[in-house]
Amino acid sequence: GHLVDLVQKEVKVLLQSALEVALSVVRANPSV
Repeated sequence: GHLVDLVQKEVKVLLQSALEVALSVVRANPSV
């Protein structure tokens, strides 16, 4: 249970940072 919580937290952080990167890329390339 504890390990699962830890993994879920890591995944959430990774997804959030990936989303921020994707958003900045989209903003930098309005033609996309």
